[in-house]
Amino acid sequence: MNAQVPVKQPIINEQALEDWAQTKETEFDSDEITTFIEYYSQHPLNVNSATEEELHRIPFLNDMQIYNLFAYRNIFGNLLSIYELQCIEGFTPGDIENILPFIYVGTVRFGYGKIFSYSAGKHSRQFSVFYQRGIEKQSAYVTPSDTSENKKSKSAYLGSPDKICVRFHSALNAQCRIGFTAEKDAGEEFFKGSQQNGFDFYSGFVALEKAGIVQSFVVGDYQLQFGQGLTLGSGFSLGKSPDIFSVKKFHRGVYPSTSTNEIRFFRGIASSVSLHKLEITAFASFRNKDARLTDDTSQTENEYSSLIETGYHRSINELKTRNALKETLYGGRLTLKGSLFKTGITIYTSRYDKNPANNDDPYRYYHAQSGERTFVGWDYDVMYRNVNIFGEISTNGKGTYAGIAGINSRIVDWINFSAVYRNYPPGYQNEHGNAFSESTSCANEKGIFTGMQIPINSHWNVSGYADFFSFPWLKYLVNAPTHGNEYLIRLEYFPDNKQGFYLQYRIKNTEVNLTTNKHLITPVALKERSSYRLYFQYSLLPELTIKTRIEYVTTLCYNENKKEGLVIYPMLMYANEMYKWTACSGYGLFDTESYNERIYIYENDVPYSFSIPSLYGKGSRFFILLKYSFTNNIKGYFKYSRSFFTRVPGSGSDEGSIYSPHKSEVKVLLQINL
Repeated sequence: MNAQVPVKQPIINEQALEDWAQTKETEFDSDEITTFIEYYSQHPLNVNSATEEELHRIPFLNDMQIYNLFAYRNIFGNLLSIYELQCIEGFTPGDIENILPFIYVGTVRFGYGKIFSYSAGKHSRQFSVFYQRGIEKQSAYVTPSDTSENKKSKSAYLGSPDKICVRFHSALNAQCRIGFTAEKDAGEEFFKGSQQNGFDFYSGFVALEKAGIVQSFVVGDYQLQFGQGLTLGSGFSLGKSPDIFSVKKFHRGVYPSTSTNEIRFFRGIASSVSLHKLEITAFASFRNKDARLTDDTSQTENEYSSLIETGYHRSINELKTRNALKETLYGGRLTLKGSLFKTGITIYTSRYDKNPANNDDPYRYYHAQSGERTFVGWDYDVMYRNVNIFGEISTNGKGTYAGIAGINSRIVDWINFSAVYRNYPPGYQNEHGNAFSESTSCANEKGIFTGMQIPINSHWNVSGYADFFSFPWLKYLVNAPTHGNEYLIRLEYFPDNKQGFYLQYRIKNTEVNLTTNKHLITPVALKERSSYRLYFQYSLLPELTIKTRIEYVTTLCYNENKKEGLVIYPMLMYANEMYKWTACSGYGLFDTESYNERIYIYENDVPYSFSIPSLYGKGSRFFILLKYSFTNNIKGYFKYSRSFFTRVPGSGSDEGSIYSPHKSEVKVLLQINL
């Protein structure tokens, strides 16, 4: 019998996600973390039997907490109550509150005889239908009445503005589960034209976990995360944030892909087998990728000019890139595990059916010259008391080596320290790598990161980091080797999960091309961006909570005046399960002088969806999110958002432009648990 714990809604670490979006300076486009949260809130892990890889899938646990949990189990045996976590070093009351939706304390079951008789979790099957649509018409959409050049344009969207996603997931028992996902993006055709088979993207898997010596076995779409991700790491992970231990990548091994991300996944078969301290992993993937072929017709069948990583197939131009490349990837890994260490060797070969075309752009000088590449990497992870040393060294088989090394430590009981050094040469071009980095790829970068957390007491915390990085070779739109740095400090006070505040200051210096100059060769200049953030939340009533975010940013570039931006965004959250309703609403004001001063704001959203819009220009934004429980197993979600603009910097001329002073969107989700 499982210990009884309070029912609690899943929590998303919104501050970490905002920091991630701001650091990468891009829109958030991955829902992998939401699928983890949704799945493990419906199928919580038994902390008495969960493996290290499984616990790493919960986005609120770090290595030291997991290590201390295993050490506690080895000394005192299985936990009898969820509240026994308070006795384990590193687990604060806030940490325990955050992970309550994803764990439980239960008995441990073994053997193949239980595979088809034991069902874990609250719901063994779940089916959901998601719908999203922008209200205002974009200039790219074709309608029957169009007589303009837009209808003839190869960039015009051929489908409707509707986005539709269908998901089905079934946990047949504690070890075996299956899943299926189908998605149509806005602008793509549906059961007609280029999409005669309906949805543009289909994904599915059959997975077996912890069945005898088989640690994991997946047929279909899957993810691989080994070591620090330098050699091989797919899927989504956070980077720099006030949670300084998050710079370390988690070794998740083989696990099913449940995301609608059409780029970072593998399709085929993968399995890990455990033989005491030795774990053997083998994998093979066969999938098509989008790519732009060369314009030279004589080379079209043999070369491609670039990979396309949007996943969109809305127009004639985008359809030309669809499935233009075939990739075959195969490899394996040996992992040796001890009580205080884990080390492994990963090797794989990736082969395209076409070679990359020669490109005269100087920044692409070190890019791959062959469609076949082999990577070999060695990683290590050592934990001794309060010190965790980790790292990875990888080579592309052509004499280029890349490396990352780090340490996470609790210096004393009240100070956490982290340091990471990385060195990724320009010649290390690995599209399947996903190591900690400043840029979007782990190539052409050197840097050292240091961070510190000082928990003053159970309510007050001070954290911060400094990151120094350089780029030895040119980058896209940066015509010289450059360097930069970033600093952050945060003071926070949270007596509980319902009320508290934090103050944060962040400054980042980078070098960019000068856009206005009369030089023959474009020089680079220093660009500085500073942000000041105040966030607070307060529980007005047990069912009613207010959250408010105020952020002020400035940017300063060589020979330009300082530019400013400001956002004030309060949100109200109401939850009362007695009346089956949950509601959340927000209304914010923003005023930025240009797109460079954009500010990312986390908004509550329907399950399996994230909303972190970038606010820029001058205007306001409003949203309302409603949840209604028709029964215990049938839930409906509705979200409406609208942005009003009184000034939009650099009004767009691209195919997705909306010539309107406002932009609206509707999302609807029906979720059925069986």
